[in-house]
Amino acid sequence: MNTCLQLVDFLAGNERVQETVTWKVVQFALGRPLTAFDANDVQRIHAQMRANGGTWDALIKAVVLSDLVRNIKTEIINE
Repeated sequence: MNTCLQLVDFLAGNERVQETVTWKVVQFALGRPLTAFDANDVQRIHAQMRANGGTWDALIKAVVLSDLVRNIKTEIINE
């Protein structure tokens, strides 16, 4: 690789890098570290993003519409 643009293209096309970005975006959206229990949901988010073009927009949409984010508890419920 001779230029930064070549590095960017290489990283953008790398599946492992894409999966890592998906994990980090989901973690940020949830506001907590991910656990092994989250793995299947994150894989579904990643697959949805790839199915919709693999773009940043597709990733954000897949995260926002995911069960992980939609079912997040934002309030403490006193029982």
